[in-house]
Amino acid sequence: MQTGSKAITAADLSDRLERLRAEFEENGDTKGAFEALYSLEKKFRLEDDATSTALIATEIIRLAWRSGGVPALVEHLRLISRRRAQLKQAIASAVQEGMRCLDAVTEVDRKRELLEALRDVSMGKLYLELERARLTKMLAEIKESAGDVAGAANVLNDLQIETFGTMERAEKWRFMLEQIRLCLELEDTVRAQIIANKFTARTLVDEEFKKSPAKTEYYTLMIRLFRMQQRLKAADDSRYLDIAKAYLSLGDEFLGHAVLYVILTPRNNEQHDLLHRLAQRDRLRDRKTSLHVYGELLSLFQVEELIRWPIFVQSYRKVLETEHPDLNWLALQRRIHEHNLRVIAKYYTRIHLARLASFMEADQDDVENMLCEEITSGRVWGRIDRVDGIVTFRRERRPEKIISEWARNVDNVLAAVDRLDELVNKERQQRGMPTIGSR
Repeated sequence: MQTGSKAITAADLSDRLERLRAEFEENGDTKGAFEALYSLEKKFRLEDDATSTALIATEIIRLAWRSGGVPALVEHLRLISRRRAQLKQAIASAVQEGMRCLDAVTEVDRKRELLEALRDVSMGKLYLELERARLTKMLAEIKESAGDVAGAANVLNDLQIETFGTMERAEKWRFMLEQIRLCLELEDTVRAQIIANKFTARTLVDEEFKKSPAKTEYYTLMIRLFRMQQRLKAADDSRYLDIAKAYLSLGDEFLGHAVLYVILTPRNNEQHDLLHRLAQRDRLRDRKTSLHVYGELLSLFQVEELIRWPIFVQSYRKVLETEHPDLNWLALQRRIHEHNLRVIAKYYTRIHLARLASFMEADQDDVENMLCEEITSGRVWGRIDRVDGIVTFRRERRPEKIISEWARNVDNVLAAVDRLDELVNKERQQRGMPTIGSR
């Protein structure tokens, strides 16, 4: 019986489906067409004929769409998926055919109804994870267009896209970027950072990623995320360095932004190294380009000289306000004062606090607070005598260390004199002259 049925399937199934379709179009007998199709579906399902069952399931969905629109389509979609011992191929074919009907649905409510039904049918089925992800993205877009951004984010963030093995990498990247964007719309920086961390270092250096539009969108979202974290006090000024790196990854057209955010970063080894590497860029040193202003800014922080804040503002305010209207001028002023403080600490061992404030052209209390932060962070070594108002920038050494250093210096001088005596005697011998001390 099974062999004969399969022979019938291979030879006559398409003709049977065509005849049923023609009969339905001729007399409109929907009930009779469905009964015949479900009878065939049961027959081949029980015979475990996946290909034939999938073809019949597809035909049932098409007939439901033509006869009753979305309500009939949803009804028969659920009915097919709940049949006893239903085959995976049949459910997958029904869902895929239902997805093809989505583009023809113009009413938003009907489209949401069909999307929800398709998502319910595909829930928990690994062989439909790709379809379910795409359906979820469509539903999120509908929710967002209706103003329900939170609902769109909740729906989309339920998907663990990085675990989907059937999805192409480029599509995964687009899904995760959309998740990050929706989180940022809600100012949910914690979840956005978690999703962003799924872009591993290996992914960021991948050639396919570098050549795809996902790269630009990723770094643009990261800049937005880092700025939002600072605005919400979820991150400190060290985020400026991450913003600078993101701008550098976007290309040379954002080189000026990268320079400015490197300058805004508090001093550390990585910031210092990046600042000097940027200063070697030819585009920043060429005075014929508009970027030479940023080269000048870098040179100010490279040389160990005081930067006068009033003159700096007078020279660069117009350019910076034009190019960077959202520039944090307080942070920039703070970095300049910190630079001046390091310069003074290098050239002075002891200085009165009032004199230090006059050098930095700032209020004495502000300078003291800034100095305390620099000392506690380890960027500057110093001690403050608040009674006498004196700042000491050189460590006090113990007497035994001073004596040890003095003895070591004396030994070095004597060794150098002995070496010099040997060289002089060697030269005199080569010239046939009597050596020193031979008389």
